[in-house]
Amino acid sequence: MSVFQTDVHATLPRTIGGKGTELTIEEDGQTRTVLDACGGAAVAALGHGNERMIAKIQQAAGLPYILSHGLGSKHADDLAKYLVEQSPEGSFSSAVFLNSGSEANEAALKLSKQYFVEKNEPKRVNYISRHFSYHGSTLGVLSLGGFQSRRKPYADVLNTSNFHKVSTCFYYRGAKPGQTEEEYTQQLLDELDAKFQHLGPETVISFTCETVIGATLGCVPPTKGYIKGCRDICHKYGALFVLDEVMSGMGRCGTYHAWQHEMDEGPDLQPVAKVLGGGYVPLAAVLISPKVYNVFKSGSGHVVGHQTYQDHIFATSVGLELQKIIKEDQLVERSRFLGLKLEKMLKKALANNPNVGDIRGRGLFWDVEFVQDKETKKAFPIAVGFSTKVYKAGMKRGVHFLKGVGTVDSFEGDHIILSPPYTVSEEELTKIVDVLKASVEEAQGESL
Repeated sequence: MSVFQTDVHATLPRTIGGKGTELTIEEDGQTRTVLDACGGAAVAALGHGNERMIAKIQQAAGLPYILSHGLGSKHADDLAKYLVEQSPEGSFSSAVFLNSGSEANEAALKLSKQYFVEKNEPKRVNYISRHFSYHGSTLGVLSLGGFQSRRKPYADVLNTSNFHKVSTCFYYRGAKPGQTEEEYTQQLLDELDAKFQHLGPETVISFTCETVIGATLGCVPPTKGYIKGCRDICHKYGALFVLDEVMSGMGRCGTYHAWQHEMDEGPDLQPVAKVLGGGYVPLAAVLISPKVYNVFKSGSGHVVGHQTYQDHIFATSVGLELQKIIKEDQLVERSRFLGLKLEKMLKKALANNPNVGDIRGRGLFWDVEFVQDKETKKAFPIAVGFSTKVYKAGMKRGVHFLKGVGTVDSFEGDHIILSPPYTVSEEELTKIVDVLKASVEEAQGESL
């Protein structure tokens, strides 16, 4: 194996093709198809081998490459305009395009710092984010993130002087016994406010959180009032509010932006990726509010830190076509409609299972968390590998899930994410849930 893959010992099944919601894989000399219940990692919104996307990619292959700080691009301009227009009026005024969610979150860190340089507020040197969060794999955003298993090998070189953490919003595991959702939300908002006070409100650059927590804890929606409350605290102290929608945005949760479930106004900066390129191209962006844009425009007018493939003509051309398909085929609405059906299916099939602790999500972004003891919420020991057993049982039955670990403390805790293409059929959703139920029961038989 020449690829330096995540598990250097593993011989992984090879993906050799795909069409619609199915992947063709090759393993042990045999070829078979599996139903893609996760879209990679909530990426493949249109599924695989979409004919209109193939035609667009072929056409766009003839476009030139340019370094975008010297020459402009109609394709990047068109995609930026489209994203602004698809958002609630006044939310965003511009966008910058990059290659991955990690890069987008790095760019948000830099843009938010330069924002205060432009405003001549040099005391602002601190970032606030949340424990158990994940914002990417580069060193800057690993400092921003709080998922310890992904930070551990690099802990002694991560920045802990300027990056500070508060509790994440996870009612199932974070609330005290008997605590109402309203009380829990207020506790978290009081903690965030206290962190501003502790650091000195005039020293804080931004607070960053995922609108709906992604792969690390598994599709955790915020409690009612939490997102808007965080925004209000940031703005009270003049800091920027950054929502990471790399995984949860672009229709995945049933609205174009996941924050539209929570509030009418958008954040100051919003990194997006995954469904922006849909797996057809590596593409990410930072959506920029008028407030931030106007400070740069009235200040130096110069954004420091350009990248070679920034605003890439080919990628933005393909990305615009994908976003148009999502709108024309009403796939955001489809995500919301099918998500309600998927919720009912999952709860009917698994809510009473003694090893299913929680079923949560929005749109076509759902998670099933497993526990050893339902009453205490005690997780399975790491050595049991419960989610891995569910994943393998699913693959054996022809369905590909996204497995996760670390739900409890970044190391212990198992869950399975369902994030199929927006084009998935109701019949396919039924198969996904049926196979998940059978796979959980098989894993129970091996573990208990």
